[in-house]
Formats: sequence, C-alpha cells, structure tokens
Amino acid sequence: MTLRLLTPFLFLLLGVIGCGPAASDLPPLHPVTGSVTQDKKPLKDCQLRFNPEKGGERLVITGVCDAEGKFKLSTFHSTSNARQDGAPEGSYKVVLTLPMNADQSGGGKVDWKDPVIVKSGANQADFELPKK
Repeated sequence: MTLRLLTPFLFLLLGVIGCGPAASDLPPLHPVTGSVTQDKKPLKDCQLRFNPEKGGERLVITGVCDAEGKFKLSTFHSTSNARQDGAPEGSYKVVLTLPMNADQSGGGKVDWKDPVIVKSGANQADFELPKK
C-alpha cells in the first residue's frame, strides 16, 4: 500500500527534475573575468552588473568579487531561468555596488564611465576605483 501512495509522487519528482532551464535560451557566451580594486587593494564582495547598451532585455549579467577582488561573470535569462558563466558579445555599461563596512559605512554605487566591450573568446575587465 505504501508503494501505491509513493508512485504518483515519484512520477511528479521525475517530471520536475527533467524540466530544468533551457541553456539554448541564452545567446553564445564568452568568459569574462577581472578584478576590482580601490586604492590598489582588492575590493571584497563588490557586485558588478553589466547592462547591455543594445538589446538583451531578458538577460541579467552579474559577478561578485571574492576575497582577492576577483570576479567572473554569469548570464541569467529572466524568462527561462537559465544561467551560465560568461556574457554575450557586445558593449556594456557597468554598475558596481560597493560593499558596506562592518560599521554600516561605505556602500553605494559607481557607474563606470567607459563602456566595457565583450568580444568572442576570453575577456578581462579590471576596475580601479578612486580612493574613498
């Protein structure tokens, strides 16, 4: 009798597992890595958002800096929930969200002045922020 109750649940579970996001919803992506520093020191927990200058309305392209200030971008498709490392070719306006300090000071956003171009193949994007 227990198997009879579990059978519908197992079929439902298998159906959900097989319905993951479709990577084909994403355009071709290219690796983008880099670093963020401020006053020549790595900026831990800085968040980056690459906003396409043309198209890409359904794409969210982001990265987060590790303890050494290094990041890698990933692209998320907001309709299909597909996510993969890299970014599509194109020109991007970059917004950096600075981390808060333990005393709740700092933080804020920086709109990077120059567009960043992602090309086919591996890409490197480094950001040196002015002193606080």
